[in-house]
Amino acid sequence: MVLRSVGRVVGVCGPVQTEQELPDLMRCRPLVCQSDADCPPAEGLVRGVCVNQLCIEPSHPIVTDDAALLCLAGTGAGEKTPEQVERFALGLNCGEPCRIPKVCRQP
Repeated sequence: MVLRSVGRVVGVCGPVQTEQELPDLMRCRPLVCQSDADCPPAEGLVRGVCVNQLCIEPSHPIVTDDAALLCLAGTGAGEKTPEQVERFALGLNCGEPCRIPKVCRQP
């Protein structure tokens, strides 16, 4: 498993081939938590941040990757079901500024 943090939401993803390779977003899900201790610290911080049971990097804005992660939340592992494909597409089309679709988990 690999951590992915492009926007505000920290994701956990399936394996990658090389360390430099960015994990395929479709194979990622938001990293859930119960407290700050469950989350990896953002660069420059001593501890992670848990908000609404999600590990986040509070200094980052919400971006398309966040919407995709939140829309995939609760759809199970893998990337092949019609629900996952639909939710992923919803997340990728969150607009500018990015607004998380109502059917997706909210940050």
